[in-house]
Amino acid sequence: MDEFIEVKPHQCIVKILGATHPLPPLSIRYSKCKSCIKPIDSRSKRQAEVRLALCTLKLPIIFICPLCTRCASLYRRGGRRRLFVLRRITSLLENEVMR
Repeated sequence: MDEFIEVKPHQCIVKILGATHPLPPLSIRYSKCKSCIKPIDSRSKRQAEVRLALCTLKLPIIFICPLCTRCASLYRRGGRRRLFVLRRITSLLENEVMR
């Protein structure tokens, strides 16, 4: 989880990562809840999204991860529940980035 940082909607990703060349940011969106891998459809709507960037990459890539109702409520409660959801998201993203 140390490799990913959370990016707020109006933050400049280039400044956060300290990129030397001003590249346009690239965003990657997902169609499943990135925490529990449940598909987001008409029954389970997107309730929240987490925006993460990879620190070690030094490229302005933002991973926009939607959350279902259950995971969004855990994320909003904060504390250990928020960390639990973030750990699950980052572990799935790490596996995806390693491929």
